[in-house]
Amino acid sequence: VDSEMLNSNNRIAFMTSAEFGRVYIDDVSLVNSIFNPSELSIINPVAGSFWTSGTDQIIEFNSTNNFQDVLLQYSTDGGSSWTDIVQYYPQNGYNSIIWNVAANPGLSPNSHIRIITADAQLYSISNAFTIIGGTTFAGGTGTGADPYLVSNAEQLNNVRLFLGPDNANVYFLQTDHIDLGLSPWTDGEGWSPIGTAAQPFYGNYNGNGYSISGLTINRPALTHVGLFGYASNASFVNIGLTNVDITGYLRVGALVGRINNGYVANCYSTGSLKGELVIAGLIGNLYNGSTLENSYSSVNVQMVPGANNQQAAGLVGRILGGSLIRNSFATGTVTGLGAWAGGLLAINSDGEITNCYATGNVTGDNIVGGLIGLSDNGNINNCYSVGKVTHFGQGGGLIGGSSTGVAYNSYWNNETSTQSASFAGEPKNTLEMINLFIYSAWDFGGTWSIAEGSSYPYLQWQGGPMAFNYPPS
Repeated sequence: VDSEMLNSNNRIAFMTSAEFGRVYIDDVSLVNSIFNPSELSIINPVAGSFWTSGTDQIIEFNSTNNFQDVLLQYSTDGGSSWTDIVQYYPQNGYNSIIWNVAANPGLSPNSHIRIITADAQLYSISNAFTIIGGTTFAGGTGTGADPYLVSNAEQLNNVRLFLGPDNANVYFLQTDHIDLGLSPWTDGEGWSPIGTAAQPFYGNYNGNGYSISGLTINRPALTHVGLFGYASNASFVNIGLTNVDITGYLRVGALVGRINNGYVANCYSTGSLKGELVIAGLIGNLYNGSTLENSYSSVNVQMVPGANNQQAAGLVGRILGGSLIRNSFATGTVTGLGAWAGGLLAINSDGEITNCYATGNVTGDNIVGGLIGLSDNGNINNCYSVGKVTHFGQGGGLIGGSSTGVAYNSYWNNETSTQSASFAGEPKNTLEMINLFIYSAWDFGGTWSIAEGSSYPYLQWQGGPMAFNYPPS
């Protein structure tokens, strides 16, 4: 075929060797669509995004011309096979199509969307994204109104797919008890904590009152260890961890190793936990304006010998940067090495502890307290401790050491603790501590209760005094 360009009327003319005369193509954009496939570009889905089967999602792309019909297709296997979505007629500029994401049997992290011509000439292909379907979760779309439903260990493990700040508005709701005390979750090093310093968990997990039992972690060289390793701007509520067996290195807690600017409420843990540096029954570090409330730990915490031993506690290793613990308690034994051990908290740096108590025995080398190891410019309000305190250096019945910290209306049992002194707080004997009169500044209308003459104070949300709320007979 011989051809020549006719400048008039914006037309392209073709001359053929047969006697057809001159043939014109008036739509120059049609020729562009044949020869310039780069003029269409997909901008959504973006790389790494998650689309759930059965939800409406917007496929977005830009076009530099008006095109004849093209075909949109999707692949869930990295491009080995393709399925049609819709035939479309792109216009010059921005284009969008609402797609009800196709059913998918499971998790497809290497999904793509492409635009092709009728003769399968490729125009554009999207970056890889994930289609969630099948048994990835028990249901839901991940919104606050329709959270992803988590009913078994495999689905709990899939929570780790949603890390980083782009997933800050993803929600999860547990719908059944989950047993992690089985293979493969106990094999080798056991559970891999969800979230790292490089990719923290930013989402929102609601345990819904169901338990997670048998969490097993054996990673003595790992930093940020727990069910969740590292979290930022995250929330954890209504989570129960029973019979945990955890070994880590630094920032170790049954629920989370470290949380920044987060919220934790109505959570608890039981079992045993070991580590070398900053270890506690529920949370390793509670940092940067985080809040922990209405929670407890009965985990027995033991520090293993190492070059950097410090900070062991029953509930939280250290709080910093205006963080807050309130209406919470710890009952587990704490065996620390090196500096800073406390029945509730190892170090309070610029934080506040209100309406809390600790009943477990605490052992450490230096700066050891029944409630807090070191109060470093932190406040303590309406708290008490009753556990035995053993130290080989500095220590105290309520607080082992203090720089500028203060304690208001807070007490320790100077009989059961075997400590006659503390860096803050007031000593009381057992008889005094089971009588209401010494707690005149406390709120017994909405926060505390006491079995007068029988029990130590307990928090009303407990529903009643437990065995650890009574003095030894």
